[in-house]
Amino acid sequence: MYPSFYTTLPANLRNRLQRIALTARNKGLGLWPSDATNGNPLVRGLADLESIAIWPKLYRRLFAYFQSGKGSLTGFDRWLRADPKRDDELRIGSQARVGRIHDVVTVNQNRITMNFDPADLVIVPR
Repeated sequence: MYPSFYTTLPANLRNRLQRIALTARNKGLGLWPSDATNGNPLVRGLADLESIAIWPKLYRRLFAYFQSGKGSLTGFDRWLRADPKRDDELRIGSQARVGRIHDVVTVNQNRITMNFDPADLVIVPR
């Protein structure tokens, strides 16, 4: 199970699911051995994206980005920021603040890095 939580999920259930996901990841169970979310994966296009396991919200944004004809990650940050519907609002638990997807990812050439653990993020639905 990937931790991909929304504010509409009751906090007690979200906390329980977060603990389950973190326990599974720490034990290397399920998809976690192949998870590339925090591993700075190389993503040059759809072929690379479809061959890695990453946080579902990030996957969906990257998929839409490459589907729109983009050939590299160079403009991903600008593309996210151009539309608030793409640049989802998030609560970043460890910092007790609100941010957006562009705040939690860093692009360096064709590599993308999550700046926060996905289990620490709660998506604010539109």
